[in-house]
Amino acid sequence: MTDELALYAIPKEELPTVWGKVGPIIKEVIPYTGGRHSEKTVIDFLLQDRYQLWIVMQGEDLKTAFTTEVFEYPTGMKVCEIILLGGKQSREWLEYAIEQIGLYAEQNGCEKLQMVGREGWTKLLKSWGKVSVMMDIPISHIALRR
Repeated sequence: MTDELALYAIPKEELPTVWGKVGPIIKEVIPYTGGRHSEKTVIDFLLQDRYQLWIVMQGEDLKTAFTTEVFEYPTGMKVCEIILLGGKQSREWLEYAIEQIGLYAEQNGCEKLQMVGREGWTKLLKSWGKVSVMMDIPISHIALRR
């Protein structure tokens, strides 16, 4: 019989203890942020309680590690955003993780759960609406008129 999945919030005090296992998962997705994050910024935001760190375990097997941020838009809409989401075999744990984070978001007064990520996530999160597309370009690649 397979062990059930379990979601755990990791308090910032436990970060030094768990980072050796969860850090590689988080670090693997940092390049997809386009320079918006580094390992240092992620750790700083976790230690400042700006981000929350989560893991999903199946028995002793670490399935995923990810971060969230709860914030409010100027309109007053409160959301929980999944910032960095990594792990292998996502079909095994993604639905469970989303359901559990949805409960957390609801308990924190959020109206929505949102995520900015690679295009591939849209294939797995088919019930999610695609609200926008994030694009960027380095200023050095723009022909500036001087």
